[in-house]
Amino acid sequence: VPDLDVPVIDKPEFDYEVTADVTDITGETQFGQATMKVGYMALSVNVPLSDTMDVNALKKVNVSLTDLNSNPIAAQAEVTLEPLVTPYPWGCPYIARYWKVPDSIALDKPTFKKLLPQFAYIDEASADKWTRVGAKFSRTVKSTGESASIQTDLNQGSLLPNTYYRDTISARDSFGTPLTVSRTVCLYDQSSPESVSATSAQTPSLHFSKPTYRVKDLAVVRYGKRIRFDRKPQPVLISIGTASQPGAFEWDRKSSTSNT
Repeated sequence: VPDLDVPVIDKPEFDYEVTADVTDITGETQFGQATMKVGYMALSVNVPLSDTMDVNALKKVNVSLTDLNSNPIAAQAEVTLEPLVTPYPWGCPYIARYWKVPDSIALDKPTFKKLLPQFAYIDEASADKWTRVGAKFSRTVKSTGESASIQTDLNQGSLLPNTYYRDTISARDSFGTPLTVSRTVCLYDQSSPESVSATSAQTPSLHFSKPTYRVKDLAVVRYGKRIRFDRKPQPVLISIGTASQPGAFEWDRKSSTSNT
């Protein structure tokens, strides 16, 4: 029995535990137990996209179409990526507010932007408020039910780095119930030193040329360049060492790429 206090529109899922005792004609009893998920949707779609991604990583994305218990099923989903126009000054995200948006606005927008240009005035930092512009890219993913994961190309050369996209997943389960999930993704190009790749003004992102290195290997480390507000590279304080023996801190004031 579902929890009727939870709205159906939220598409809740419920965990049930099923147990059974069976006694055969010889008097031997066997015990079995299983846990299952049930809900108002008979389909679960997972497209593993993060808040920031290398645009080249979208060439091979493993999309899964399963039931609520992770069993593969025959289904299809449409993945749509639409470019967004952001309100960020200089292409740089706003600094997170240190206070909540006030109920009553005391400063007009021009005055606020003059005093605090790195902060959102009201809600313009919310991706839900951003305008969609330009051609969208759509890809239909189909599953025959033989495998839970389907590898697909979500790029095909049509997506641009240094751009925010609205990713929307649309599907219907076997009963015709619609499923729609949206998120915002910032794409960058890890191979380009000019690519923007940090998600906040305070925190630079780090990208390495290889996932692992051997002793004496040359490591190319690229810093996310969105930590600037005047279109000039900002100094970065770096330390290279181990968890047990940190290295000395040094300022890198020249570029967003370091060879170490």
